[in-house]
Amino acid sequence: MNAVYCRSDFISVQALRAELRAARFMLGGAIMFAYRLTAPQKPPSLQEVPKPTVKPGEVLVKVAAAGVCHSDLHLVEWSADVLKAELGAGPSNGLKEGDPVAVAGAWGCDYCRACRLSAETHCENVSTVGYSEGGPGRDGAMAGSVAVVIGVGGLGHMGVQLLKALSAARVVALDISPEKLKFARDVGADETFPSDERSVKEIRDRLTRGQGAELVLDFVGSDATIALAAKLARSLGQVTVVGLAGGHIPWGFGALPFDTQLTQPYWGTTVELMEVLALAEVDRIKLHIESYPLKDAATVYEKLKAGKIQGRAVLVP
Repeated sequence: MNAVYCRSDFISVQALRAELRAARFMLGGAIMFAYRLTAPQKPPSLQEVPKPTVKPGEVLVKVAAAGVCHSDLHLVEWSADVLKAELGAGPSNGLKEGDPVAVAGAWGCDYCRACRLSAETHCENVSTVGYSEGGPGRDGAMAGSVAVVIGVGGLGHMGVQLLKALSAARVVALDISPEKLKFARDVGADETFPSDERSVKEIRDRLTRGQGAELVLDFVGSDATIALAAKLARSLGQVTVVGLAGGHIPWGFGALPFDTQLTQPYWGTTVELMEVLALAEVDRIKLHIESYPLKDAATVYEKLKAGKIQGRAVLVP
């Protein structure tokens, strides 16, 4: 499967107009548009790129829409020794031209032990196949337990829904935005609180009788949210940091409740992606989107940075 992964930030109005004028002559040709990060720590731009050539055993995927992720804003700032992007490849078994498909966010070599177990995120040859990044994936909780979601954005609002669909846990959502807290209630959160110290008292004292939450999912990943997550978790609980805001937790005895696990997920397996799609097919979960044309990519990322996107922004070619 061939897919071009684009990193986005800013583009000048003059350059955009030139690109759009050129588009009139490229319909049906071997050229396509891509909003690309071509150099580390430099503003990306909308560019003309050659349409990939399909090789035996590969599938060329026409992008109908691409979700805009807050992680992209962090990737733009990464240095050359961290960032690497290439085309991935995969089998075409059972597919025919025109079939709608979902592209897994991570890819691997398809041959190592991890890839054979559908754990491409842990590919043993990842340095030879390009970049892939992280995402959430956890088993359901027991009845009577409390799960906390910090940050109700593109991933966070799905986290709320997945917890409700897969577990009997009481789901609590935290965010700094009153609009996002209302959004969290709309998608199924049982309780919502501002993402600050007040939530610690509400969750620990009122909801869990002083024990804390069994699971805390941090979809922000800043110093402040990781510190908050540590205060919200209970002994034998789990804190999972999904967001890429670059936060740290000072480590030492007592940094977390006893026997609490601190984890950093890495996407999820292709099989888990299939399970998520199956939930969507029966309306157990629903991705809330705001659609924008590809030419507005820079504006969309500015809105994302300012916290003005509700759910997931999607760029449509």
